Amino acid sequence: MRKSNETIEQHAIDFLHQYNAEDNIPVPIEQIVELALGITIVPIKELLRQHHVDGFLSHDCQTIYIDEDNYMSQANRARFTLAHEVGHLFMHKHIIENIKTLDAWKAHILGAGTGRAIYETEANIFAGCVLMPAAKVLDAYQEAQKKVIISFKELKLPIPEHNKIVPYVASEIARLFDVSDQAAEIRLRNIVKSMF
Repeated sequence: MRKSNETIEQHAIDFLHQYNAEDNIPVPIEQIVELALGITIVPIKELLRQHHVDGFLSHDCQTIYIDEDNYMSQANRARFTLAHEVGHLFMHKHIIENIKTLDAWKAHILGAGTGRAIYETEANIFAGCVLMPAAKVLDAYQEAQKKVIISFKELKLPIPEHNKIVPYVASEIARLFDVSDQAAEIRLRNIVKSMF
């Protein structure tokens, strides 16, 4: 049974209180992984192309394997992958400890062949919550929203509703939190939906 979004958000809040108490933005996830958690990050050439995974956590939870191209040249994606794997560590460790091969990882965590990837969904939500803490995102959204409203007023256009402003501000939010536009837009939509 899938954890509720509220439960996952609380896991992320607890994680940030412990590992990012200074409220640094962007969240220094790579330093947290390596220095605070003591997890080794190992880039693997063509992991995504050959195995169709961006990264995975070893069964002893001591290593995160990540696609080398993403790690070296797509910082936003790599940051999300690291936060995602930390989500597995904090929410699914009891399952991961019993997974010994990449094929078993795909079957259990990715739900290969079942069309269900409950653990992946949970880890994605956790990553979004960790990299984009709700209160910080809401503050940034409200600042960006003011700019959008001013622009619409200057153009004499009707001001869009809150949920319609999200695409206009996602890029700005993404840059602030060092995530992809897509990750920022998904997180913004969830926060705006729950706030307004």
